[in-house]
Amino acid sequence: MRIFKNIFQNKSENFVAGEFNRCIQLAIDGRFKDAYAKLQGISEYTTDYGSRLVSYILQNLIKGEIDVRVSNLIFQSFIDYDKHDLHGAINKLNQAYAIVPTMSQPSFFYIRGYILKGLKAYEQALKEFDHAIQLDPHDGSFHSNQGDILANLKKFDEAMLAFSRGIELGDKYINYCYYNRGHILCFELKRYDEALHDFNKAIELNPRDYYSLYGRGYIYHKKGQFEKALIELNKAIAINSLYAVAYYERGEIYLDMENLVEAMNNFNKTIEIKPDDADAYYNRALAFKRKGLLDAAILDLTKSIELDSQSADAYHERGILLGEKGSLDLSIQDFNKALDIRPADIDTLFNRGISYLRSEQNDLAIADLKKACDLDLEYANVHLNLGILYERKEMWVEAVDAYSRYIKFSEDVTTKDEAQKTIEELKQKIK
Repeated sequence: MRIFKNIFQNKSENFVAGEFNRCIQLAIDGRFKDAYAKLQGISEYTTDYGSRLVSYILQNLIKGEIDVRVSNLIFQSFIDYDKHDLHGAINKLNQAYAIVPTMSQPSFFYIRGYILKGLKAYEQALKEFDHAIQLDPHDGSFHSNQGDILANLKKFDEAMLAFSRGIELGDKYINYCYYNRGHILCFELKRYDEALHDFNKAIELNPRDYYSLYGRGYIYHKKGQFEKALIELNKAIAINSLYAVAYYERGEIYLDMENLVEAMNNFNKTIEIKPDDADAYYNRALAFKRKGLLDAAILDLTKSIELDSQSADAYHERGILLGEKGSLDLSIQDFNKALDIRPADIDTLFNRGISYLRSEQNDLAIADLKKACDLDLEYANVHLNLGILYERKEMWVEAVDAYSRYIKFSEDVTTKDEAQKTIEELKQKIK
């Protein structure tokens, strides 16, 4: 949200501030008709909420309920906000409210709530939107923003109720309410069919709503309807060519389709627009890996880790690639880091166990593979590699047991036959 319209960019801050001060002076001088005419001129430069609040200031200035000091504080807060000085803006509004605690214009609380939302002071912002709704329950944007705050606070059921109230009002903010409710249903609650309904409604109301087009594409992707998903994402990108998340999603779809060139092209575009996107580097690394470009994949995973040091997936994947290149010590270090972040990850335990096996640290390998086995008894390859390790240690009974479990859980007929032959040979040693 802006308080001043974009046209304000073509006028100096001093011009608009001067017009506002002249409006106030006319009101003080009793020239109310001229003051309102001047107010109309100011309204050309302000958005709906800015205009409402300016009108409120003028009306109450005339009544003597607001003095010049308060009106200037409020107007200067507008300028601070549009200059992205959120702390300055909220401080000035708070000063104004301290002087006039009987303020009753809903737009004042709406604007203050919006600024607090920008400062991520969600609990305080929620109180402001609640107050605005008490004063005017018929403004859809109040409910939309109340819902947005509740969603940020992870109160998803309450948030959806707020968006539903906004939808019931049916004003010009209904599109936002459908989108925001759909966003929760899709990305937080994974209720894709309900989310799709809301995104469809939002797009019916505004066919250029690229957020909802993206949401619809995301759902089609989750449903495995790749071509339909690409159509929606292409539409979103056609409307906003700098919409990084749409390129990212499109890249993931191409990755799922094994179209690695298109996947890399889309991750490249994501990174071009948003150079700090750790996930884009991670997924481009997966594409490089599948193309056999291990060094490029390792570089991307390293960049992903630089951007997100808590990505267990990136450490795990880099550990695998380092192991494939024979850097077993470095591989183990990455698996260690991944397990520090995500301790009970069966795949990382298995892969660290394999790195220990390959570096002949047999006891450590057995310990990791047994932990993996505890997490999933039917993980066939765990039993196969335990069998190999027990053979190394001449623990014939344990090796037979491990290979037997492998045969029970594996679907690889050829390797099962080989395991059965090994069991027969080991039984001879047990005798």
